[in-house]
Amino acid sequence: MDPIARFWERTTTGLECWEWRGTRHPSGYGVFWDGTKQVRAHRFSWKLHNGPIPPDLNVCHHCDNRGCVRPDHLFLGTHADNVADKVAKGRQRNGTRDQRGERNAKARLTASQVAEIRALGLAGYTAMEIATRYGVTFSNIAMILRGETWTDVSPGPGVAPVQRVSYRPKLTRPDAETIRATYTGVLGEKTRLAERYGVSLPAIRAILQGSTYR
Repeated sequence: MDPIARFWERTTTGLECWEWRGTRHPSGYGVFWDGTKQVRAHRFSWKLHNGPIPPDLNVCHHCDNRGCVRPDHLFLGTHADNVADKVAKGRQRNGTRDQRGERNAKARLTASQVAEIRALGLAGYTAMEIATRYGVTFSNIAMILRGETWTDVSPGPGVAPVQRVSYRPKLTRPDAETIRATYTGVLGEKTRLAERYGVSLPAIRAILQGSTYR
């Protein structure tokens, strides 16, 4: 099977992180056979969507979820950049000093706010929605909701579950015809078409295969 097709078979897409469902290294990173060698799944995703990785750069995670392969959660950086990113997000301690929570000079949230954030997460709010509300980064909120930071703070009082309107973008026949006419087969083009038209990747594949909008 084509490596790209196998990659998508092992990837669960969603509103936030795209979780790797294939084999994982003990470190938590996804691993993937690209047809010639075993590679990290998030590095393969970067190449698929953005092209080659310069030899002196790493592929790092904004979201700090090592199993995530979503391209807009990834960024290129040197080893020093990666270390600086860890420090900025409070994932390293300075010697033996306890710098958890509000004791960390770089903390932008209070314990009471973190309790509210956990309650909002349980109510169904996304990390991006919560990050916007509190003026912090997506990765900051994602780590709180996954229990990787502020581990000593429990969820606050219950929040009413978020109400969402179910909406599924639909394509018109002219849209489908344009997609077929302009598709060139370039690596990652199907994903870009899905994002441009606001539909799922399987929907784009179905159009190109002729199983829909015939």
